Amino acid sequence: MQQKFDLYFLENEKTSDQECQNFLQRNYNTIAQKLNNDEYDSLESLNFEILGFLNYFIEEGPKGPNAQSIAQQFCYDRLADGANFFNEATKRGLMLQTQLAEQAQVKLKADL
Repeated sequence: MQQKFDLYFLENEKTSDQECQNFLQRNYNTIAQKLNNDEYDSLESLNFEILGFLNYFIEEGPKGPNAQSIAQQFCYDRLADGANFFNEATKRGLMLQTQLAEQAQVKLKADL
């Protein structure tokens, strides 16, 4: 009897975890598209939206033994990805500014 219970418990946990992952992937697409379209002006605005998404999951998402920790880890990972996105964008901006400054310096030297 205990083995049957353990088997059902593990099967239920696995199914619940998969449902949580599916829900998160399905519903995160809007935020991912906005990030890829450069619609967030700062990491803070992305963080605010991801926290709202986490709250939405807690209220509307599948319930299960690990649901909240799965959602928190998912959101943490997406926030880390977003931070990396903003860092890369800043890096590209700085490289462009450096190139422009170098070009201006070369032009000024040529004018002298």
